[in-house]
Parts: sequence; structure tokens; C-alpha cells
Amino acid sequence: MKLAALLGRTAARDVTDLDLLLPKHRPGDALIEWALAHARVDPSDASRAVEEKLASMSYEFFRTEMLADAELLGRIDEVEWDAMRARVRRELADLLDDYALQGEPS
Repeated sequence: MKLAALLGRTAARDVTDLDLLLPKHRPGDALIEWALAHARVDPSDASRAVEEKLASMSYEFFRTEMLADAELLGRIDEVEWDAMRARVRRELADLLDDYALQGEPS
């Protein structure tokens, strides 16, 4: 569901949640299919859509979105925010590119 959320809206919390979830709970094909359908994103465009969405979320955006979470703001500086977005982008690019390739004829 977080993948659909990331694709369908712009919320810093989706990035922080995905950074925690993806290393331990990678979504399967059925969940990826649901997320892409829910967000109305074609599988061949999904990796690019994630990259564009993550690129749109600057550190200032993150700080503004997380004003109510002082503990999180204290732990995540600009360097960590950029690293977090890079980790999420890399994990999702691998998943989404593999998923898109499954649908292509051999």
C-alpha cells in the first residue's frame, strides 16, 4: 500500500516508511500490480514515476512535512534524507523494473 501511496501523493512519511519496510518486507507481484493499478501507473513507467516523485521531495519539503515529529527531525538531516530517498529509489527501481520485464515477451 505504501507504494501506491508514494505514487499517488507527495508525502515525506511514505519515504520514511518505505525505507524501513523495503529491506524486510519486499512486496510481491500481486501487491505491485495492485499498487500500480490503484495509482494508475503503467508498469513500464513505474520506475521513472518513483524517481520523479522522490526527486520532487526536497529536504525543506521533508522538514515542513515533519514539523510535528521532533524526534524524527532530530535524527534525519539533509544528508540522511538524501540517502534515504536514494535507498528507496534503488529498492523500488529494482522491484518495478523486474516486474515490468515480466510482462514483456521474450
